[in-house]
Amino acid sequence: MDLNDKETFTDIINSLNSDNTDYIRALRDVTSVISSRNAPLVLGIIVGIQGREVRIEEKKKADFVDLLTEIRTKLDQLLPLKLKHLIPSSNINFSEKSREKLEKKSILKAFEQIIIETLIKKPKHEIWNNLNVYFNKDDVGQFRLKDGPIKHLFGYLTTSTRINKYLNNNAESIRVLKEMSFLMNESSIDTVLELFGENSRHFSTFLIILKACKPEIYEKIQETIYSEKKYFKESFVCSLPDFDFNKIKSFVKDYNWDVTESLLRHRPVIAKSLIDAFNQDELGISKRFFLDALLKQDEIFSNFISDLNLAPEELVELCTKSYNFTKRYFYHIETEDQMLQFCKILSKRDEARTLAFLKEVEDLSSFELFLKTLLKTTRLTGEFKNYIVTKYSDSHTFFHSLISYLDIEAIEPLLEKYYEHNTTIEYLLRRFYPQELIIEIHRFKDPMLAFNLISDCIENLKFEDKDWVLAMKSLETVYSAIKSSTSLLVLKTKPNIRTPTINFLKKSVSDALWSSQIATQDFIKCLELLKDDCLTVFDSMTREEIIFVMKKSRQLENTVRSFFKNYSGSLPPKLMFVWNCLRML
Repeated sequence: MDLNDKETFTDIINSLNSDNTDYIRALRDVTSVISSRNAPLVLGIIVGIQGREVRIEEKKKADFVDLLTEIRTKLDQLLPLKLKHLIPSSNINFSEKSREKLEKKSILKAFEQIIIETLIKKPKHEIWNNLNVYFNKDDVGQFRLKDGPIKHLFGYLTTSTRINKYLNNNAESIRVLKEMSFLMNESSIDTVLELFGENSRHFSTFLIILKACKPEIYEKIQETIYSEKKYFKESFVCSLPDFDFNKIKSFVKDYNWDVTESLLRHRPVIAKSLIDAFNQDELGISKRFFLDALLKQDEIFSNFISDLNLAPEELVELCTKSYNFTKRYFYHIETEDQMLQFCKILSKRDEARTLAFLKEVEDLSSFELFLKTLLKTTRLTGEFKNYIVTKYSDSHTFFHSLISYLDIEAIEPLLEKYYEHNTTIEYLLRRFYPQELIIEIHRFKDPMLAFNLISDCIENLKFEDKDWVLAMKSLETVYSAIKSSTSLLVLKTKPNIRTPTINFLKKSVSDALWSSQIATQDFIKCLELLKDDCLTVFDSMTREEIIFVMKKSRQLENTVRSFFKNYSGSLPPKLMFVWNCLRML
């Protein structure tokens, strides 16, 4: 006998439904052929027997119970785990009363009724589902969810509230979602979407399962969501495992922007498509609204700053209001003007954040231009200043930009390494006023460095005559090895201040003559350049000093001799003193 044969199965059912049922023989037939393939059918037979009164002779009851026990044991071994809980208990309803004549009806119908009642009483949807697989394999998936308050789900009637109860039960939800995915068909799409509109928490899981087991139905659901505006909701579009923004961009409006915001949180990558759509004027939102939206979700949108088709002032607005946009803007700078604009924006940030950003970009090729520009636009203070000065002042690249923040004691040794003709002076003028700078240079210990800087000062138009006059006045009592060199440069280039320069020379004789060979040479050159006015300087010199300089310079000696040769009248005491010095040569 083969229980997989439909006729054989019907014979067993009919024998159990007859007035003179031979239960022992029927159960022995079942016991002899039970297998994993027909176990669910046997389960149905056993459930049918246990659901009715069994009339059997007293002496056969023990055999009957033993056979049922053996069948239950085999069912426990052969049935899928999902059906094992349906195996009935050992309680049998034996009856000794004379059997009343029952209305003729098929025991198969009774069996189906028992299954339906069981499903209604017990929320065990696996019963219907698995039996359906065995009995009607061609009909698997043919189920429907009725519109309205009553749902017909997995073979039993229940309310939306009850369905949601199963979905919200962590122990049941995955099983329910798997069964729903397995049973889905195209006609159920609208109703399923309605169901998940009420309970969206599990929709993404359902779609993932559905995509795996029924990809064609998944695609239909996806198309439905894409095609109807009513489904442009967070619960639907954010749950799709695959998502094509271009298919729903026409639904994007300012009044439903919360859906787009949620999409961006779940899928930041759509920001690029969103920006492209905005650039092409394909979104139903204004530019002002979009700018505000960019700022609200700047952590996402700032990564696509180069894709934004905005006017320069609009981009500046974003960077001014958002530090994330500020940082990202830096990586797209191509010109010095852009860097200048960027540093102006950054200068408005707090120092701690600016310092953190600086440390972040120190290794980039654009860092040199960045720091140089930043030092032009930002006044360093506090920790920010200390960090930059300590790390970058002793650097040929950044020294000049940092002169403004250095003490004069720190500047001189660095100038000895990094001095640049005409360039250094410009940066020093950011630190000192012209008059002040002239004085400070004369205090430098390195005469060659000091001379180079004074030469640059002479050439620089920012130094006016009054600056030189006041500086020389202040330096009259200050020792400096370059006083004579300075005087020579001034005499050659600034004739309008000849008299103050002569007075400066008169006060600088000892420094000029005896500090160095160069100083002596320049002092004598000054006297030569002064011609007859050199006698005014002689007023501040000793006999030895006058004789010394005239011995050093034949030109100077000839100038003095010529003066006295052309002089008429009696000599005043000062000139007599010089004449006597000349006679001693």
